[in-house]
Amino acid sequence: MANKFVSPVGKLAWSAITHTTLNLKQEEEWNCGFILPEAYTQEIIGNLESCLRDFRANNPSFPKENSGLNFPFGPSMKKDETGRKVAEPDMILFKLKRPALIYRKATQSRERNTGPLVFDSMGRPVKGLPAIGPGSLGKVIYDVYGYDKAGQRGVGMQLLGFQIVKLEVDTIELEAVEGGWVPEPEPNSLSAMLNSSEGGDEVPF
Repeated sequence: MANKFVSPVGKLAWSAITHTTLNLKQEEEWNCGFILPEAYTQEIIGNLESCLRDFRANNPSFPKENSGLNFPFGPSMKKDETGRKVAEPDMILFKLKRPALIYRKATQSRERNTGPLVFDSMGRPVKGLPAIGPGSLGKVIYDVYGYDKAGQRGVGMQLLGFQIVKLEVDTIELEAVEGGWVPEPEPNSLSAMLNSSEGGDEVPF
């Protein structure tokens, strides 16, 4: 994958990066909501504006004004103490997506798309990762594109990958049930080896 653009470090509002989900049109896709402080958004918005200029140049019938066009960003919203959604001061939410099915002109058929790539903080590819939860910090790798179809016009961001800086995983915390079932460790498993060691290792921090 050629890295088109890489964002500054931001926070995920929601994430379907390691698995697909259905959008409002019931189409399968990967997507995420990515939050950045407004002061760090200039490069992304500049890339979108440049894409829009190029798209207009190649499509003379495309509107010359931005009014009525769709853009993949807006104020980041959160719930206040009353449960009402309000805008977070100086925070911008970007919406990125990647379709699970793509149309190939050569074969005139739809084919399965590859999913977004995931990298650790050192830039190494990560596979088999569970869902990346909301609140995770990292950088989105993305492309920008213009569109004019089915009555919808605007510019969008395609999700190519995500570099994890801090991983948050959705978990469910349950209280222990005294006397309940617990798995027996295998005799040669690492768990058994650790449980059978005498004494304790010194923790140097």
